Amino acid sequence: MGVLYHNPRCSKSRQTLALVEASNQEHDVVLYLENPLDIDSILSLLSRLEDSPESLVRVNDAEPGQELSEFLASNEGIAELLSKQPKLMQRPIFDDGSTARICRPPELVCGMLDDA
Repeated sequence: MGVLYHNPRCSKSRQTLALVEASNQEHDVVLYLENPLDIDSILSLLSRLEDSPESLVRVNDAEPGQELSEFLASNEGIAELLSKQPKLMQRPIFDDGSTARICRPPELVCGMLDDA
């Protein structure tokens, strides 16, 4: 079973959700903006992330003048930042329990699905 960290306002996230649903793979959808992940959950996600830990942070969505470099220096800093500011978490992310992947483009999820 997989978990999709989803933002319904994001077209890439909606496209990824459609691909996951079409695969008939069991999955959960986590609306991380409504239910922010705690630090331990983010650290766990980072441990499975295929990409660099920094890629999980949407640096271009930070407030003007907000300095992120101290947070980006460590997984713990990234987890702290994203637990407090979930809107900065990259999306969509599909986590199959052993690998987590940022699905940009959405088709990146296909190799992770049972029926792909």
